[in-house]
Amino acid sequence: MRHSWLPTRSFDPRRRAALWAALPVLIGLCEAARAECGVPSPDYAARRTVTVAGQTVAMRVNVAGSTIREETDLGDGVRVTIRAPGRPIVAFDPRAGTGIEVPAPRGNQLPTRSIDEVAPDGRRVRVQQVESRGRWLETSRITCRKDGVMLRQTFVSVGAQGQELSGTVAQDDITINPQPASLFEIPADIQITRPDRK
Repeated sequence: MRHSWLPTRSFDPRRRAALWAALPVLIGLCEAARAECGVPSPDYAARRTVTVAGQTVAMRVNVAGSTIREETDLGDGVRVTIRAPGRPIVAFDPRAGTGIEVPAPRGNQLPTRSIDEVAPDGRRVRVQQVESRGRWLETSRITCRKDGVMLRQTFVSVGAQGQELSGTVAQDDITINPQPASLFEIPADIQITRPDRK
């Protein structure tokens, strides 16, 4: 069953598959969690769009504290990703009944700092920077509402092969209300593949 809030969009299958495989790591760069802009945000649901490598994916997000659920339609079915502090990321396909567990992204190993600003209209802006070769480089700029809920983020990262990866995240259709705990639970009938732990 398709959800009305998920747009119908044509994707190149290879790029779609590559983007889906990378989503758990990419979203680790741009989490819309509590204290995103330096202040605790209320629990909420929203529509989020992520644009990376020329591809835009729309998803529905539910945020409860620092726990996040993303439900994404990539054209061939819905995928669900659940992330919580101190736990691996879990991504699964409800229709297929299968999923994977991905280690949470590591934090940046270089010195970092955050610069917080408040715009005249009360919106909050957090600029995240990393120090490289004696220079502070901007890696992320996040704009939030007065209550701390993220509206937009731009980010830049460097991949394992040294390539620059940039993208944007935007949220709208935001509804502030408590989120049911069941949204953040993995259904019992989903078979999760977990990497070997040594």
